[in-house]
Amino acid sequence: AEHYGLTFAGLYTDVCLNPEFSLEPRGDRVLELCLGLACREVGSDRLLADLERISGLKRGETAADGSASLLAGSCQGRCAIGANAKLNGEARCNLDPEAGEALAAWLKGTQ
Repeated sequence: AEHYGLTFAGLYTDVCLNPEFSLEPRGDRVLELCLGLACREVGSDRLLADLERISGLKRGETAADGSASLLAGSCQGRCAIGANAKLNGEARCNLDPEAGEALAAWLKGTQ
């Protein structure tokens, strides 16, 4: 906090509210799936189950070789065009519940 000229409380708030902050390294490919209410209504929970099954990664995990991370969490702010994900920070919107195979291929680096 001192290094950045912040109070401890301010730094703690920033870290806790930033979903991209992590003390552990992320993979080369990071897929962040939205599990907000609107996205779950159009199948993001099914997409997560498919991604876990196909990729072998569980939510929040990074592959042992550091190649990929599968994250899922709160709303990404594009509720009207869900289901949503970020692939290395790039938004993908209006994902079909059947998109699991294509997303898993991206995560594995085979697409």
